[in-house]
Amino acid sequence: MRSNGSWNAALWTAEHAATSRQSTFSLIDTKTALVIVVTLVPNLLVDAAIAYARQGYSVIPLKPGSKVPLLVSWKEYQRKALTEADLRGFWREEPAANVGIVTGKVSNLAVVDLDGPTAVAALKAENVALPVTRTFKTPHGWHYVYRYTESLHQGAGFVEGVDVRSEGGYIVAPPSIVWPCTKTGCTTPEADHPRDYKILRDIPTVDYVEVPALFERVKAQTNGVKPDPGSQPEWVATALLNGAPEGQRNDLASRLAGYFRSINVPQDIALAALKQFADACNPPMHLQELRAVVTSVWRYTPSRITTYQGKGTTKPIVDETISTRRIFQWPEEGLTIRAERIRETSDGITCWLTVATSGVGEIYGPVTFNLLADRSRTSLARTLRERQEANWLGILDQMAKHIVASFTSQGLSEDAAQIVPAGSAAWLAHPILKTGQPTLLYADGGVGKSSWSQALAASIVLGQSLIPGIRVSEPASCMYLDWEGSRDEFGVLRCAIERAYGVTLPPDRLRYRRMRQSLPDELDSVQREVAEWDIKAVVVDSIVGAAGEDVEKSEGARLHFACLSQLGVASLNLT
Repeated sequence: MRSNGSWNAALWTAEHAATSRQSTFSLIDTKTALVIVVTLVPNLLVDAAIAYARQGYSVIPLKPGSKVPLLVSWKEYQRKALTEADLRGFWREEPAANVGIVTGKVSNLAVVDLDGPTAVAALKAENVALPVTRTFKTPHGWHYVYRYTESLHQGAGFVEGVDVRSEGGYIVAPPSIVWPCTKTGCTTPEADHPRDYKILRDIPTVDYVEVPALFERVKAQTNGVKPDPGSQPEWVATALLNGAPEGQRNDLASRLAGYFRSINVPQDIALAALKQFADACNPPMHLQELRAVVTSVWRYTPSRITTYQGKGTTKPIVDETISTRRIFQWPEEGLTIRAERIRETSDGITCWLTVATSGVGEIYGPVTFNLLADRSRTSLARTLRERQEANWLGILDQMAKHIVASFTSQGLSEDAAQIVPAGSAAWLAHPILKTGQPTLLYADGGVGKSSWSQALAASIVLGQSLIPGIRVSEPASCMYLDWEGSRDEFGVLRCAIERAYGVTLPPDRLRYRRMRQSLPDELDSVQREVAEWDIKAVVVDSIVGAAGEDVEKSEGARLHFACLSQLGVASLNLT
């Protein structure tokens, strides 16, 4: 039996800090406020994570203010747990990360999730009384935490509002805080939405000895059962009708959106069709979250490449937003291949290749792959076939032909008579930043370029003009690339801006990145983040640090602006 940690005192401190934060800010200066927010509250999160780990639970970090795992893939932690050193490392990199606990055998946990009074009433109507055990209060209901038993299997909708998290799942654990909306925007007033997770009943977990037959009555899409991933379209109708349980919603929504994109369904019609899926999910998927998924998938375009080996394999859709990367999706096969760091060498065209399948995650890579080497392609197809049956030779042939065709055609001339102007570039912040174009800001050192630029970034993120003379029409995501200052200095100034203007920056809309190398050296990584977070503007602070060459020479300027062109977003460059 696992021992209990000292939860109540730690959680009381966290709750006290959260509830008294406004009054505390009014009594102390900005630097002191930053210390409280950045070191006190996040330390409680990592302390809780360590305490859970010491009880034998497999703990994973979740994105700040979110239920989504911070890890690219967390499946391996269903078999083994992160060490305390690993956990401290994750929270050192992201102090505000929420705490997740993997359920199932690895943690000896099975959790009954009640989604509010409706779930309680539904259990009562079924004459089911849950055994008293350790209980967490969630924003809408309760988590009843039991020792693992195969009788409580992963699933959703056993009765209205009652789900189970077990083998293959995870829960958000106290003292995590979840924002009510996604990074795409929020219309829900913060005060109208309970967001925190608390320990309601701090007692040992118990066995659920006599699990009622109720927990065998599970809908088709639950208990890890997924729509048929074959080439037949029945899986689409099944998914639209049944939805998906939490933890599978985004993956299946992306796959459905990819299917509609592959057959050239207009985006607005696809979104309307996917609303049925979102409403059928348990719990239902927020419209903002669904819209973000569809918008992300619509960066992909259907491939026009045909291949003999591809017989029996559908054509993929391809994301080409980054010049040195291609992401291929075969929605009907439930397959994704990422080809990154594409380079032309003396031996051919090489890339870093990663292969993933729906429901499993990454099954191979990253590995260096030569697109023009037939022997490498045949060998890789054989290796992949050992892991999952598919027409891998045809799939790899499609991918290679598409990359070679698109990569070798870059920079070719086109018929000027066929170029139709798209109109003048829109202003992100008039009269400073135009969409997709660079702006240079020159000034002496120490006059406040960084402060002014951060206030401009906050204006763009909020869609609200904080600086006199600057007009911002609508909110957009920004990234601050910092070669000059530090993370702490940026945080101090962010707090000062929020206090001065009486605003709160929404989560994940202003991304900060402390740069260690030149922009050319880190371009691939920055491009990935620009695409992932749908960044529309970056602040480069400053050109001296960002340039890969002497900034007073023409080659330095050429290289810097070539990198900005690759990013394809508006940029404010300080010098």
